[in-house]
Amino acid sequence: MNFIFKFAYFSVTWWPYPKEGFYSQLPRNKFDAKFQGWFQTSSDCTNRGRFSGFRFVYPADPGVALLFDTEGHVAGIQAMVNRHFKKLHQFHC
Repeated sequence: MNFIFKFAYFSVTWWPYPKEGFYSQLPRNKFDAKFQGWFQTSSDCTNRGRFSGFRFVYPADPGVALLFDTEGHVAGIQAMVNRHFKKLHQFHC
């Protein structure tokens, strides 16, 4: 059985102090990502076995990376924390 999912929008919320309704819209395909200023950082889909997908990052926020499949559709998201920041700050939930 094949399923086709179509999303009207793709958004994420992230802030050290979450606020209700604070969402950032993200591109759902490679074409939109390039048009919106995201740039591709991986040259192939295998990435030496570390993760699958073509990785795109946005210059103004390198802490979020989008992963696109070979068809150009969003397949995943990565959140990255600078290791120096992690050592300097301790988060409590």
